[in-house]
Amino acid sequence: MISVEAWTTIRYLKAQGLGTRTIAKEVGVARNTVKHALRSEGPPRYQRPPRPNPKLEPFREEVRRMLTNDHFIGSRIHKELRKRGYDGSQMAFYRFLKKIKAEEGKTKACIRYETLPGQQGQFDWSPYTVPISGSLIRVVVFRLILGFSRKRHHFASLNGSQASAFEGIEHGLWKFSGAPKELVVDNDRAFVISAHPAHFKWNRRFLEFCGHYSMRPIACRVRNPRAKGKVERPFYQLEEHFIKGRSFDSFEHFCRELERFDEEINSRGTPDNPGKTDRPV
Repeated sequence: MISVEAWTTIRYLKAQGLGTRTIAKEVGVARNTVKHALRSEGPPRYQRPPRPNPKLEPFREEVRRMLTNDHFIGSRIHKELRKRGYDGSQMAFYRFLKKIKAEEGKTKACIRYETLPGQQGQFDWSPYTVPISGSLIRVVVFRLILGFSRKRHHFASLNGSQASAFEGIEHGLWKFSGAPKELVVDNDRAFVISAHPAHFKWNRRFLEFCGHYSMRPIACRVRNPRAKGKVERPFYQLEEHFIKGRSFDSFEHFCRELERFDEEINSRGTPDNPGKTDRPV
């Protein structure tokens, strides 16, 4: 049985127009496995946990240090482990090393660059205390912004739960009439169970959500807001031009005014083309 991450990757690659043979080679599975993943209505429900190698686990941190800090190649690391008492097979060592490289590589998913139309969307949210009907109410504003056109969609909620986050993303996809190929998010528990480089782990429900829409999830590095600057910078504009100094009759009134604010901002075009509003998304 393949992992949820492999299932998500297969559906993402298929959405990009790749054939089953190419996908199978890219993911490292059989073609029948790819076909089964594409036919299935949902991701695999469970996966047998990998069995740790008792001869190599005691050397895990040493291997990681030699790989990331000392930049030793595999044969050098294997030689050093032999000196330290490792007496297992060379094949088992390289399988172990491959897993560690995969773990370390997951943190390299953070990307900050100009993207092509339809390539990338970025998602985040921010809580605000807003005067509504004479009381101060905590409102969470979610935002999905497209990397190329900078078009954005806000969705307001009275809570910041995972369900509300998913609803905020879906509202944006509906507004933009489709899903981007990639979705950049931060390391909130709604998306990432563990953001530690040594044992990065996606939230399963989020992987299933991305797989449903054939999006590739990308996590930003911890404490690196610049990687998601297209999202985090516009929150300043929201605070200064929409929320500050205003009050609202009801939560519904807040949502209607937020929609009008989106229409006004999106109609201005982009910073480099302020008069051009028909830029591809």
